[in-house]
Amino acid sequence: MTSTLKLKGTVQVDFQPLITIKQMSKKLDISRSTLYRRVKAGLVIAPVKRNNRTIGWDPELIQAYTTT
Repeated sequence: MTSTLKLKGTVQVDFQPLITIKQMSKKLDISRSTLYRRVKAGLVIAPVKRNNRTIGWDPELIQAYTTT
């Protein structure tokens, strides 16, 4: 048994790659554990979960965070 999904119009999905923990800790010049401590304390924006396996930071949010 197969099912078919019919979509009307155009579906566009625009994913920006997330900033990984390694990239984020390098950008802030701190260790991974310090980064997670700062996230827990609310000093750094928390990472987002894109699916069950991908966790990282949204580049737009980080850009706004680091420029203020």
